[in-house]
Amino acid sequence: MSSSDLSETKELAQNRALGYALFADLFFQEANEAFVERLRESALAGADDAAFFAEPLVGLNMQEAVSQLRSEYAALFLAMSATPVFTSESAYLSSSNCLMQEQRDQVVRAYRAEGFEVSEDFRQPEDHIAVELSFMSRLCALAASSAERGDDAMFLEYTAKQKEFYQTHIARWVPLFCQLVQDHPKASFFRPVACRLDGFLAMEASLLDEALLPA
Repeated sequence: MSSSDLSETKELAQNRALGYALFADLFFQEANEAFVERLRESALAGADDAAFFAEPLVGLNMQEAVSQLRSEYAALFLAMSATPVFTSESAYLSSSNCLMQEQRDQVVRAYRAEGFEVSEDFRQPEDHIAVELSFMSRLCALAASSAERGDDAMFLEYTAKQKEFYQTHIARWVPLFCQLVQDHPKASFFRPVACRLDGFLAMEASLLDEALLPA
C-alpha cells in the first residue's frame, strides 16, 4: 500500500470509528449533564453531526436539556409509552422476539474474541444497539492502528471482522430500529439521530463491500 493510500485508509478507519462511537454514545443510556456537555463541546469543536444533533437543545439550560432528553429516551426505549422501540437485537431476530436470546450469545462470543468488555455498570443486554455500535467502533480503531503500522494483513483481518459483524448482526436489525424510531410519535431529538444513523449504515454497507481498500 502506498504512503498516500496508507494515510487515506487510516483516516477513513479513524473517522468510521468516531462515527460509530458517536452513535453508540447517543443511544447508550438516559442523558445526564456529562452527555449534554460532550455533545455541546463536540458541536463547538466543529463536528457536523454533533452540531446537527445539538440544535434542538439550543436555548435550553442544562437542567431543561437533560430533562427533555431523559423524558424522550424513557418514552422511546424504556417502555414509558404505549409503543416502545426495543434496543436489543434479540427482540428483532430471535424466534420468540424476547431479550437475552441466541443473538446475545453470538455477540458476546464476538466481543470475547477481541477482548472487548462491556462495562459492569451497563445494565442492558450485550446485544443492545449502543454496545454493538461500540464494538464496531473498536474494530475500526484496530484497523486504523494496523494501517498506521503498515500491517496490511492485520488491516484486512479487522476489515473482514467488521464486515462479518455488520452483515451478521447490525444490518439485520438496526435499519428497522431506525425506522421505528423515526416513526414514533414521541421522537423529537432521536428522530434525526435515527435518520443519520440509517444513512451512515447505508454508506458502511457500500464501504465494506469494497473492502475499504483504495481503487
